[in-house]
Amino acid sequence: MRLIPVLDIKGGIAVHAVQGKRELYKPLKSLICSSTNPLEVAKAYKEALKVKELYVADLDAIAGTRLNLKLYTELSELGLRAMIDAGVNNAATARRLMETGVVVVVGTETLTSFKALRDIVREVGASNVVLSLDLYGGKLLSKIEEVSDPLEAALEAEKAGVREAILLSLDNVGTLKGVDLELIKRIKERSKLSLLVGGGVRSLEDLQRLRDLGITGVLIATALHTGLIDVEEARRRGLVCHG
Repeated sequence: MRLIPVLDIKGGIAVHAVQGKRELYKPLKSLICSSTNPLEVAKAYKEALKVKELYVADLDAIAGTRLNLKLYTELSELGLRAMIDAGVNNAATARRLMETGVVVVVGTETLTSFKALRDIVREVGASNVVLSLDLYGGKLLSKIEEVSDPLEAALEAEKAGVREAILLSLDNVGTLKGVDLELIKRIKERSKLSLLVGGGVRSLEDLQRLRDLGITGVLIATALHTGLIDVEEARRRGLVCHG
């Protein structure tokens, strides 16, 4: 399984995300990095955790401010595969993001239609797009009225040409509550998507369960910053891959 550390950015700094309640997010406190500068946090991930990729939620861009193209370029230049959710919902914006060298994350929270998703995939290529199935309380967060079930959305995304998706339980983010294994299993059994999971991952046991379900990768923040998950031990046990 791929280990993918998470970097949440709000007000231009790295923050600790909790349950998707963005107005309450506070500056990041971490055992990995003493800085809240997003680029420094990313460097610390690369050096301390020996990872080759990360997931970034640019909450400023998602809220409607301009894309931080300079930061995205700098993250890419670190040699990391940076998957960035910046609230992209159309092909033109996806192109601008992709040209900084990053992978475009398209969240159901901001996506307006599956036609728009198809257009994005055609514009930047399937290898440069990851769909985020944004969930709250197990329900899909989406502006697309005709789709309310996460599995439905996953199947529609496949039709649109998407190959990889994140199952992101926003209400579990930062809580260390664990993951919804039943929902993950249901989507994994019915969908051909390469599936990443984020929100609530708290232990090596969680990693074991996700690996056993055939999950491709796991997004983690709080359990890394607090030291709850020992990355080297996870690698020693064969739960996550090296680099």
